[in-house]
Amino acid sequence: GHSKFSKDVKTNYEYTCAICGITETEFLVAGHISSWAEDPENRLNPQNGICLCSLHDKAFEHGYIGLTDDFKVLINTKVNKTAPLYENLKLYENTPIRLPRTGQPDINFLKKHRQKHNLD
Repeated sequence: GHSKFSKDVKTNYEYTCAICGITETEFLVAGHISSWAEDPENRLNPQNGICLCSLHDKAFEHGYIGLTDDFKVLINTKVNKTAPLYENLKLYENTPIRLPRTGQPDINFLKKHRQKHNLD
């Protein structure tokens, strides 16, 4: 099921990172908003996925960044403001993501992600 989810999400985002616009397929991941392990019911739900590059996928997965209900990038206060990672993420702070052709991310998953990582 995961390969179908991955293909569906990447196709929906036209093989482009929703945050930075990278299109090199080797760097793209279909990331889950509500994690695979914690939300079995929504593992294959494309509205629980975002196409992200490797860096932004890891930052999202570990709660360094999140998304607002209007799909803008949030940076977690736990990110060290003097670190190179912060400099990279700051480029996209408050920037709206590129939305997919259909089935934009479900805001309930985004809220759950923000709560899990103390981003509210």
